[in-house]
Amino acid sequence: MAAKLSEQASATRDLAKRARRLAATLTAAGDVERLLRYAEELDVQAVDLDRRAKEEGG
Repeated sequence: MAAKLSEQASATRDLAKRARRLAATLTAAGDVERLLRYAEELDVQAVDLDRRAKEEGG
């Protein structure tokens, strides 16, 4: 289970990176802000998934 959580954390971080790259291509400020907030939320989720993986693995 810990390995699966780690994989999910990695995938979530990748999604956050993609959201940031997409935000850099947009011109509408509202869209950029929304995507950057989404990326931050994904980063928080990834940290939580990593924490849970460490708890279960250790």
